[in-house]
Amino acid sequence: MEALQKMAQTAARVLRGGKEQKITARELVPGDIIILEAGDVIPADARLLQHENLAIKEAALTGESMQEEKSPASLPENTP
Repeated sequence: MEALQKMAQTAARVLRGGKEQKITARELVPGDIIILEAGDVIPADARLLQHENLAIKEAALTGESMQEEKSPASLPENTP
């Protein structure tokens, strides 16, 4: 729970209305496009649009110490 609270205080770079902005993770809304660079903390649950060799450390959420490879694979139409 502490990891989630810390993530909520994280800054996020997003595209909104075609403009890049820096906001807090608490200000993220559905439809924001999050911009990430190497070493960034992912500020929210999100879907990938594109990436290049992306691997995520999920230890703070899952306890798993190994990096998890991610991909922008299509999701079923009824996915929330």
